[in-house]
Amino acid sequence: MGDFGTEEMENHIDAQPQENVEQVPVAAKRPPQHRVFVNRSLHLEKIRFVGFDMDYTLAVYKSPEYETLVFEMVKKRLVDMGYPKGIHDFEYDPSFPIRGLWYDFRYGNLLKVDAYGNILTCVHGFRFLKINEIRALYPNKFLQLDESRVHVLNTLFDVPVTYIIACVVEYFSSPVRCPEAVATPTGIKLAGCYMSFQSIFGDVRAAVDYVHVYQLKPATVAQLDAFVERDPNLPILLSRLRASGKRLFLLTNSDFAYTNTIMEYILGDGEDHRKEGREGCWWATKYFDYVVCDANKPKFFREGTLLRAVDPVTHELSLGVPLNLQKSTTDMYVKHKESSGSRKCNGEDGTTSDTPVMQTAIYAGGSCDVLTELMGAKGKDVLYVGDHIYGDILKSKKLRGWRTFLVVPELTQELLVWTQKETLFTQLQGLDARMSDMYKNLDSSAETRSREQRDMEELRDSRRKVTHDMEMSYGLLGSLFRSGSRPTFFASQVMRYADLYAAAFFNLVNYPLFYMFNAPPVLMAHESTVTHSQIMPEVAPALSRTRHNAVAPTGNGDNYVLQEGCDGNGVAPEPAVPSVTDSLNPEAEKQRPPCVRASSMAVPEMPDPQAFLHDDDEDDDSDDVPNISDSSHHEDSPARII
Repeated sequence: MGDFGTEEMENHIDAQPQENVEQVPVAAKRPPQHRVFVNRSLHLEKIRFVGFDMDYTLAVYKSPEYETLVFEMVKKRLVDMGYPKGIHDFEYDPSFPIRGLWYDFRYGNLLKVDAYGNILTCVHGFRFLKINEIRALYPNKFLQLDESRVHVLNTLFDVPVTYIIACVVEYFSSPVRCPEAVATPTGIKLAGCYMSFQSIFGDVRAAVDYVHVYQLKPATVAQLDAFVERDPNLPILLSRLRASGKRLFLLTNSDFAYTNTIMEYILGDGEDHRKEGREGCWWATKYFDYVVCDANKPKFFREGTLLRAVDPVTHELSLGVPLNLQKSTTDMYVKHKESSGSRKCNGEDGTTSDTPVMQTAIYAGGSCDVLTELMGAKGKDVLYVGDHIYGDILKSKKLRGWRTFLVVPELTQELLVWTQKETLFTQLQGLDARMSDMYKNLDSSAETRSREQRDMEELRDSRRKVTHDMEMSYGLLGSLFRSGSRPTFFASQVMRYADLYAAAFFNLVNYPLFYMFNAPPVLMAHESTVTHSQIMPEVAPALSRTRHNAVAPTGNGDNYVLQEGCDGNGVAPEPAVPSVTDSLNPEAEKQRPPCVRASSMAVPEMPDPQAFLHDDDEDDDSDDVPNISDSSHHEDSPARII
């Protein structure tokens, strides 16, 4: 992650007043791969609870080593389930699969779609279908998202699954690989039986579930160094979060034994901590206030399951909450602080905090209702960090109103292509500018078979070629976030449900813990394509809604209508406003300047600025929290156009 001295200097620079920003050297800016990107404004100082998923969030699995391990295990399991041994011939290709694809149960296709189900790319096995083939299967190149028809492969664990599905469909659909198989539009005929593409997917999912339960976790634990990253920034960041007064919790679907092993590895120093007398979950006591395993997300955010307490030494389960933990977070804090005093949590970064000496609560199962009640959390004061767009981010946002931080490891590759392929992006911009110039001087009188139309078709062909070259820079299925200029289904979910997102959660170490993440303005097409310098004549609808005729309260129960030429406070450019008692005198009313007239109608007053929540992170106590980041500073928030 780079030198901490440098990162601290960057944090200090970013906190300076806006007038000093121009003096910051370019080298001091955060590199793109270390940034946190913003969809909705979030003030870290208002976050009281920070929760984490474990797999692919705190515990980052090495890629493509881990995907290759899963692929080989699932492939072997399918052969054990009776599938042909020829499937062993396939090897994992990390350039093919991406997250967010739809698997169509009916036709066995992998679909890359946009936010509305419009098909951007269609793959059957390894064969990419052409436009006319797509139209034959999907009228209007569109498919409705329906659980009975589509499965969305949107987790990082689904990446190798995506490829194994493509391999199995390719094997049975290829006359060369499996000549005895007969492919039909909706399945395969083989050895006197018929396998639908939905049943093939069911077998693949069964093989994946078996591997995850019985094979993958033991293999991971046996070779932690080979498959799990250890980032020294993790314990430092967790220590700083706790030192700042935030309460931390771990919420994972993994069982306790596996969680304990992984967390000891990524938070430890590589030594056997039991030799040092560290019995039980030392990592939980040091870095977390609550630990919930076997959470069964996303069910956890709905009805949940029965809550069980976990003994950190024996790993035994007991129903409900232990008596010594049946107090609110605040009560527990006060009780332990009075009885045991407070300990100094000396993190690796040298920071200290008065964190109470108290046993961390460790649970299995439960529900969001139970957990938030135990913690004393509200909803918007919780920031949850995870990698699963559906199980971690979407459900916690929609059902519970938690603030969300999505981990997208693929973002490193996406940013690399975005920065290195500047020539292709420049070509696209140039082609778009030429098309705009050609259309600019044409109206409905232009002939349909004119020279201009032929030139436009040539430009579109050129644009299509450059777009394809750009897509292939990301991989065989293109970018995770877009196809040309169209955002993918995955990208639309990220923009809608993830308040923050980054390549790694550890990127947060590069920001002060009172940082205000400001979201960029979301511009619609009429706002992003029309400049402020373009002058338009005022028309009747605009004049009728513009408050030239604003209502000015007098403070004595009367309202005066401010006519054109008056300022927002009701001050006329010429004579002073007569007293309210003069309004009873018709002659005095006639002498009143045209910009002020008494109103007999009950009309709304001009609202106070605090009546508008321009920033969705502001709440009732917003006046008590200073905004340390100028609204024009969006280093980590690229402009978002809809």
